Parts: sequence; C-alpha cells; structure tokens
Amino acid sequence: VWPKAKSSFWLFENRAGTTGELGLTKYEPIFVRCAPHKACLPHNKCERMYEGDSCSDCIFGYWRDVATNVCNPCGEEQTIGMIIMTAMLMLLSVGGLFGATTFIRLQADIQFKDLAIKALVQHIVEPIKKSSFVMRFVARSEQKKTVILQTTEVGKSYSFAKKGDLGMVFRVDDRNVIHLAGMLPDSPMQDKARVGWKLQTINGKRLNMRSELEVQSVLK
Repeated sequence: VWPKAKSSFWLFENRAGTTGELGLTKYEPIFVRCAPHKACLPHNKCERMYEGDSCSDCIFGYWRDVATNVCNPCGEEQTIGMIIMTAMLMLLSVGGLFGATTFIRLQADIQFKDLAIKALVQHIVEPIKKSSFVMRFVARSEQKKTVILQTTEVGKSYSFAKKGDLGMVFRVDDRNVIHLAGMLPDSPMQDKARVGWKLQTINGKRLNMRSELEVQSVLK
C-alpha cells in the first residue's frame, strides 16, 4: 500500500531505490511541504482556491501573494479584465484560423477570389463611402483650401487690367459668410477656386464683411 500524504504535505513521487534480497525494488516516497501549509489537504488534494502540483497555483479568479504564497480573490475589475482578455484571445485564435483558411483559398481559387472582392466592395467599401460620417469628413477636408495667386497670373486677366478686380462674384449671406457665386471666363482664379466655396481669410486675416463691395475692396 502506497503511503498517503497528510495535511499540508504533497506526495511528489515514489522514487525507486535499492533492490532487496528477494529481488524486489524498494521505493522511497518523496513528500514536499506545501506553501502555504493550508493549501494541501490529505491525500494530494487542494483547498478550493488552489490547484496544480503541491497546490502551488491559484484557480481562475484568484491571485498569489508573493510574500505569503496565499491565493487571494481578485477584485471585480481584475475578474472582468481576465474574462475580457480570455475572450479576446479566443476571438484572435478563431479569427487567425479563419483568416489563414480564407487566404489559402483566395490564392488557390480565382473564382472565389473574384467573388470575395466583389462582395467586399459591395457590402463594405461602398457603404463606407456613402456613409454620412465619410461624406462630412470629405466635405470638411475640401472646404479648407489655401489658394496662392502670383502677380504674373493677375497680369494676364483683362478684368483685372480694366476694372482692377479678379473677375469673381461674391455673395454674403445673413450670417456674414462669404460665398463665391461666380467667375468670369478670364478670371485668374478659374483653375484655382470653385463656385460655391466659402472665402474665410485673405492674406491670413479672418474676414467679417457684410457686402460684396467690402470683399472686392480688400481684393483690389
């Protein structure tokens, strides 16, 4: 009958020793003291919050104090974090397996590759392009343009030579926002600006004007 470990001890192994007179091998039981002592129950069993050889590990939801080796329950934040981390690892594993399988099939099956690209464009790329967020982002990026007009470009304009203006028509709304309403064919701004743009600054200065005459006076 093999010896049993008592409380606070762990039967690590039965090590083979010398051979007796009758040719029988003698075995020597190797016991180790558990840390902490209360972690090990009799017969190589662990207390509820301990596990592993000599009950040296903590079960899920507990953490080991390095100073005392005691397993203490985790707080709510640690438990939630461990659950989230486990879920993320599982998702990454499944996603990696799915991605690798899909990649191999894309390389081997041309027809499947074409169908996948069409589905990606139809169900993901196009809806993103048409989303209000993307439209607002594009519109916002298009609104902020810096236009630089050289002296040589102004000299080629008949409107500027005759009237002293750049051949542009502006409209100021009730909020004092200046809109580019039109341009003459020979305006030097034909290839630089678009009708409908808002004029915000001139030479780095913020504009606050109430009429087109005020805008034209600044541009001259």
